[in-house]
Amino acid sequence: MNNSVAKGLLSYLLGVVGPLIVILAFKDNNRKDLFHAYQSIVITVAGIVAYVASSILAMIPIVQIITVILIPAIGIFLFVLEILGIVKVCKDDPDPKLILVGDLTESIFGKQLSAAPETVAVPQQPSFDPNTGQPVNQPAPQAPVEQPAAPEAPAPENNDQTL
Repeated sequence: MNNSVAKGLLSYLLGVVGPLIVILAFKDNNRKDLFHAYQSIVITVAGIVAYVASSILAMIPIVQIITVILIPAIGIFLFVLEILGIVKVCKDDPDPKLILVGDLTESIFGKQLSAAPETVAVPQQPSFDPNTGQPVNQPAPQAPVEQPAAPEAPAPENNDQTL
């Protein structure tokens, strides 16, 4: 599981807390990571607003029957949106927008999203050979090879020949 998928899952699975962790704690967020986090916030806030509105409507005697159907329908719809978001994260879909809330997310958080980079370059960590401790993708340094000693030149002969 890569870092982007983990951040997306964190955004959708932990309500409002997950997206806040992604937005505030991670500094290497790209546009898609932030979009999933903001979209999850929009889904959660929309759910809260819908539940409050339907609870107020439930106080009106004539509308109570409608709210009995409306409240579970809202819950199911929001649950389906969260599941669709998780599926888009796991598939690494290039377009993270969900139906109905994707455009709303873009209109609310467009400025923050446009400031985010499209992708974040993650430096590759070299893997190390357990035997030598050297990075695998780099050649191991060669041990210095001892040069054989040059043979000594023979000492000049003393050709003292007397005539």
